[in-house]
Amino acid sequence: MVKHGDRVHNKKIMIVLVTCSMLFAASFISLTDENMVSATSPIEITDSAGHQITLSAPAEHVVTMGFAFTLTVMELGGADKIVGYDHYSTYSYTEDERMQELDGIAELGTGYNSNKESLLTGLAQLVDNGNFTKATDVVFINNFSTTLASGGMYDNLVAEGYNVICLGAKTYDGSIEVVETISKAIGMDSADSVKKMEDARQAVVDRVAAVPGEERPSAIYVSVNGGSIRIYNSGLAVSLIETCGATNACRNGESAYFNSDGSAIIQANPDVIFLDGTYNGTVEEFKEVFPSLASCNVVKLDKDWNNPCPGMAEGLEFVYVELYEAPLYDDGGAPISENSALIAVSVLMLVIIIAVAVVLVRRR
Repeated sequence: MVKHGDRVHNKKIMIVLVTCSMLFAASFISLTDENMVSATSPIEITDSAGHQITLSAPAEHVVTMGFAFTLTVMELGGADKIVGYDHYSTYSYTEDERMQELDGIAELGTGYNSNKESLLTGLAQLVDNGNFTKATDVVFINNFSTTLASGGMYDNLVAEGYNVICLGAKTYDGSIEVVETISKAIGMDSADSVKKMEDARQAVVDRVAAVPGEERPSAIYVSVNGGSIRIYNSGLAVSLIETCGATNACRNGESAYFNSDGSAIIQANPDVIFLDGTYNGTVEEFKEVFPSLASCNVVKLDKDWNNPCPGMAEGLEFVYVELYEAPLYDDGGAPISENSALIAVSVLMLVIIIAVAVVLVRRR
């Protein structure tokens, strides 16, 4: 027969157990609630073009005029905020299955000056339909020189009263800044995405530091332009190569790129030729078109990896592995994230709490 005092004691133990479980559940939900970040004061943003933008609160709706910007918003957990996007982000253009999530969203052209009416008219319709608010929502667009030219797309949008954030990057570090800027504007936590990018960079830097300069590989990044090979002196893919401590074997002049029939590549004799991920064909088909490179080590990159988005972390890891023919991480995988570690510790604490409570109840 259970005494009254025992029942009271057991009841207290169960109350403690339930309370701890509820606290754990609340903390777990806060970790997994789509990375939302609340803002209680104005948000100050400096975009890639140096413009100063002030938002009273994170944007509820955005228009993304650039594949990298669309990807970043989605990867940060803000897909439901996108009410309009550009042609180059659509599934029909990219054949990227992730873009199918945006089917039915307004396609607003390209964002180029030559197609400005599509964007201006489309935005006006979004405003009229109540799907976009000029005072609080945001348009993400590229920081191309044509966009920023006097009387160009940026001027047109600002003149109509839109909050415009111009974005772009030519280096890996610049890509991290783009991700941080987007996350700040939409109120989504970028900590995991940025940490992954920073961790990948640091892992590469640490590995490369142990490799003598004369043993470091050489590489080039190329795309196909008509019947010619376009060889790049700078840009995001080149930044991946250089971050990995490799030599950009075909650097030639100050321009961002130059065209060649392949002879410059043969002469430079790079260890790896990285092919643009947007090339409409396989490595084997590329070599068939340019038979002089048939014996070269050609590796095709993913489309994401030449865009300022979180996916560049995977691109950096891939480039390192191809250059050094060795895994970046000792265990073959990336380090556990801070949130993952915190969740694991929380689960362990909950198990301990339950175990202690059960022991106490049985002792009584």
